[in-house]
Amino acid sequence: GLNKTGLGGWLYTTDLDDLSQVDVNGNPVKHSGTYGIYFFVDAALYLANSSNSRGLFSFFRIGIAEAETNKVDFYLDSGLVYRGLFPERPDDQIGLGVSLARFSDGFKEKQKQDQVLIEDTEVLLELTYKYEMGPGFSLQPDFQYLFNPALAKGADNAISIGFRLALE
Repeated sequence: GLNKTGLGGWLYTTDLDDLSQVDVNGNPVKHSGTYGIYFFVDAALYLANSSNSRGLFSFFRIGIAEAETNKVDFYLDSGLVYRGLFPERPDDQIGLGVSLARFSDGFKEKQKQDQVLIEDTEVLLELTYKYEMGPGFSLQPDFQYLFNPALAKGADNAISIGFRLALE
């Protein structure tokens, strides 16, 4: 269907290194596995002309993970996609999204131990347009603006522009 929601989780059972804690010999403390949970919603907000393929669609995802062995312990993204904005281009898509990643206390502590100062979070805005050039062939310019690049404390915000050519 057009509207979906889900809740899930993951678990790694292998031994993993703690990001910042060491034992008396200076070796990383071992943890028996790691875990995380996530939730998502995909929804059609508006359907044009009783169509199931043209209209405004949304997505939302959130996830959390254990902070001792995972670099990111909280992630969130959301956005909107309009398919068929122009009547003569019913398969084209324009999308706007935002994502936020928060770095775990364990990762921040490890970076601090290595004398690398990082921000707590980074936020990304993205705007893209998928131009369907023919059956199975598309061109997709993409513009991204990164606020607060977290792996470099005090770094300027960043811009990324890219193009994707797809043959499907």
